[in-house]
Amino acid sequence: MIAKRGRHRFRFLKLSVRSAPTERGLKSGDYMATWREVVGYLKSNYKISSEEGTTLALNFETAQGRSQMIFVSGIAIDDPNLAVVSFASPFAPRNSITAQQVVACMEENFLGVGLTADLYVFRHLVPMAHLDANEIEWPLTFVTSAADEMEKKLGLGDNF
Repeated sequence: MIAKRGRHRFRFLKLSVRSAPTERGLKSGDYMATWREVVGYLKSNYKISSEEGTTLALNFETAQGRSQMIFVSGIAIDDPNLAVVSFASPFAPRNSITAQQVVACMEENFLGVGLTADLYVFRHLVPMAHLDANEIEWPLTFVTSAADEMEKKLGLGDNF
């Protein structure tokens, strides 16, 4: 269970067009959330542990008194239609498990796995186009829970 700040379970983002739709190759009426709106949503609903550049760190309480860190990042690509929000939660230091163990953990999970600062992380990317609150809430919950469960399953304590 993830502890939330604020009174409402979901607040929907007000989406806005950042520039004229035809200049970005979008049709009239198409919308894209901005990274600023994603950050605003997260800050109004959660306690941010740290913020560096386009990455926010959040720390959630999970089951049995455990906690889990998740990093939410805005990834800008040359084409604004391809911008994504990355959700990454660490579950093991690189030197604590083998590549074979990482592959085995993937058999039970459909999230991507990556290395971030010598930490194995579960990762999920969400396109920023048409982003709404559910597309923020679901990855926060799922990625955080999956990483905490994997950390527990591997017997690595509660380090993240």
